[in-house]
Amino acid sequence: MWKQKIGDAIAASVTALFVGLGLTMVVSTVFLGLFLFTQAAWAADVPQGNDYCFNCHGQEGMSIKYQDKEISLAVDRESFENSVHGKLNCTMCHTGTDSFPHKVQYGPEFKEQMADSCSKCHQGVTSEFENSIHGQMGGFVSCTSCHGSAHEILKGDNPKANHYRFNITETCGTCHRGMVIESYERSFHGIALAYEYDKAPSCIDCHSSHNILPPENPSSTISAANIGSTCEPCHTGMINAGANLLNGKQHTVPEDKENGFPLWITWKIFLGLILFDVVMNGTIPTFELFRHLRNLKSKRKDTPHDLNKSL
Repeated sequence: MWKQKIGDAIAASVTALFVGLGLTMVVSTVFLGLFLFTQAAWAADVPQGNDYCFNCHGQEGMSIKYQDKEISLAVDRESFENSVHGKLNCTMCHTGTDSFPHKVQYGPEFKEQMADSCSKCHQGVTSEFENSIHGQMGGFVSCTSCHGSAHEILKGDNPKANHYRFNITETCGTCHRGMVIESYERSFHGIALAYEYDKAPSCIDCHSSHNILPPENPSSTISAANIGSTCEPCHTGMINAGANLLNGKQHTVPEDKENGFPLWITWKIFLGLILFDVVMNGTIPTFELFRHLRNLKSKRKDTPHDLNKSL
């Protein structure tokens, strides 16, 4: 008898358990369905205009942590609207952000995504860049490395733009420090550009901009086959010099005797001439002054006392 009661109790407990689990699953499914439905409906109704984006990204200090680094997600609205991209919708570049929460990856994947976004409008430029020496550096150099943040890119004729003619040297110098940038700034070309002479060549006039190639590449603007044509617009007749223009080292300073002996010896000769000129132009007038003072003193001695006194 007691065994039957225990069996009935166990059966009732199991039945109650399954009934409870069933009810829990039904209720959970209903609530989950309602949650997903409301989320989908809310996401579908999310306004896609820039106003909505700036509700969050317009807040100063908005950021996210990625690999122990703080990445700013804040965008200055005024700077963006004054940029060349100011009339574009945010989602034209930031794909995958038309729903919330955003499904965005950071790191190399994000860089690749941004490069793809640039290519949607700048197809020809992107193709040139990908084949250039910068484009072959595994993502180390990207569009923003030279142009700055896509939210703040200005037209090339704006003096504040990174790629403004007289800012090119500084922009390139962020990576090409040392001998390359120093030798250019001390050269005739660099000095003329520093004084904002319109015809002075900057880095991109010789090396080009998006399609920079090493001199060993026949298509490079500074290859043996093309260097004459590159110099010709400013230096008439250079096209006939051809590969001879590549003899020696181009980016060097006068002190570098080993790599630029002709420049070094010319520098020394001119220093000697300048020193000689300073000495001669200082010595001769000095002797002439002493001679003049001596003659003046001699004349005063030979002058009668009363006449000298009246003078």
